[in-house]
Amino acid sequence: MVWPFRKTQEDFSQNWLSENRILPEYRSVFNMKRSALKKGLKRHRNEIIENITNIKDYDIQLSQIEIDRDRLNKAKNRLEQREDADTNTELRRVDNDLQTSLTKIETIGTNRLRTTMRNVDLDRTCELLDFIVKGTYKSINDAKKHHSEYEPIMEDYVETNLAPLDSVNNARNFQHKKENQDESNAISDDNEPFDPAV
Repeated sequence: MVWPFRKTQEDFSQNWLSENRILPEYRSVFNMKRSALKKGLKRHRNEIIENITNIKDYDIQLSQIEIDRDRLNKAKNRLEQREDADTNTELRRVDNDLQTSLTKIETIGTNRLRTTMRNVDLDRTCELLDFIVKGTYKSINDAKKHHSEYEPIMEDYVETNLAPLDSVNNARNFQHKKENQDESNAISDDNEPFDPAV
C-alpha cells in the first residue's frame, strides 16, 4: 500500500525567525503550497511600496513641523525680550505650540520607525520566500546556512531601499516589471504543495 501523504518538513524555530526578522506566519514555510508563497510575495511587496509612500508622507510632515518650530522659536526669542515677558499671554501660547510640535515630532518619528522596521521584516521575508519559490532553498538547513542574520549594519540599506524620500515611483516600476516577469515564468502546478524536488 502506497502512503498517500507527502513527508512533512521541519519547521523553523521561533527564535530563528525572530533573529532573522522573518514574519512568524512562515514558520512552516516548507510545508506551504507554492501558490500561497507567490501570493504572499506579491502581498508583502505591495505593502512595502505602500509603506514607502507612508514614510515619504511622514518625512513631509516632519519637514513642515520643523519649519513651524523655527518660526515659533524666533517668535519666542522675540517675545522673551519684552518687559512683560513673565505675564505675556502670546508667549505662553507660543510655548504651548512648541510643546505640541515636539509631541507631534515624537509621534510621527515613532510611526516612521515602526513602518521602516515593518519594511525590514517584509523585505527579509520576501527574500526568503523568493529563494524557496526559485528552488535555491530546499530545506530549512539551506535557509539557515545561507540566510544571514539581520544586523544593525543594514541601516544604510534600510534607508536607501525601504525608507527613501523619493523612490516610490521607482519601487512601483520595479514591482510592475517583477510581476510581468513572474507571469511569464509562471509554473503550472501552483496549486500543488511545495516540493523542492520537483
